[in-house]
Amino acid sequence: MNTIAKAVESAYDELFDEQFYDEGSVDSESCYIAAIREAHVHDGEEIDNSNWSAGSNGQSFAPNVTFRFSDGSEATVTYSGVYV
Repeated sequence: MNTIAKAVESAYDELFDEQFYDEGSVDSESCYIAAIREAHVHDGEEIDNSNWSAGSNGQSFAPNVTFRFSDGSEATVTYSGVYV
């Protein structure tokens, strides 16, 4: 099933694959940023962010962020991948 959440996941995965196969290494930060941007392009509503946690010991530069999209799908963007 094609959902907006899957498009966000694809943004991360495609850049990851490109870097791994073309360059031999992966910059996870660029993959994370690509997925966050894709979520914003699709007007994703940020419904959770690990920096919001009451017990958080500080602010992460790459928090886990969960988005909900107009088609009802959800994606959690993390530094290590996107989970739908």
